[in-house]
Amino acid sequence: MDKPALTEQPIHPLIAGRWSPRSFDPDRDVDARTLTGLIEAARWAPSCANEQPWRFAVGARGEGSPSAQRWQAIYDALDVGNQLWCRHAAAFVVMAATRTFEKNGQSNRYAWHDVGAAGVSLALEAHARGLGSHPMAGWDADRLRAGLDLPESLDLVAVWAIGWPASADALPEPFLGRELAPRSRRPLADFMV
Repeated sequence: MDKPALTEQPIHPLIAGRWSPRSFDPDRDVDARTLTGLIEAARWAPSCANEQPWRFAVGARGEGSPSAQRWQAIYDALDVGNQLWCRHAAAFVVMAATRTFEKNGQSNRYAWHDVGAAGVSLALEAHARGLGSHPMAGWDADRLRAGLDLPESLDLVAVWAIGWPASADALPEPFLGRELAPRSRRPLADFMV
């Protein structure tokens, strides 16, 4: 399902075409090489002082997948509302941030911003490969940390659902309505300060 942005100014088709689908093909997995490619794109995002504070935990669905247990641990940590729409995601990527600069041990107040930039890079790479990606809040941080054995030194920032887009018909409400609704943004002028 294509949902290109109706922009006020021309932008690159890759950016205009990227959106966050909720419906994924339950029968189509994403192979490890493709997932690694998405992480590679995220790795090349810009960061303050080239600190690269992002860390990624990946779980991929599928029988025999070495990270299937991680997929399940991530899924189990999601709020029930998120579980309803992303149960067919082929993979999840947990994005986390280191809290301090490696070079001097001082607090890195830009880390979450940099992880966000890595998320955009991942999303654009996924879209370029024909995949859908959907970032989400709505998860239990303690359960996620325990299920993935993540250290306390990491701030858990976001969980991304990754998969091959599918027809929205399989989604329950209210997600079906959201999936079919036109994309929208406030006017560009609202953001100019």
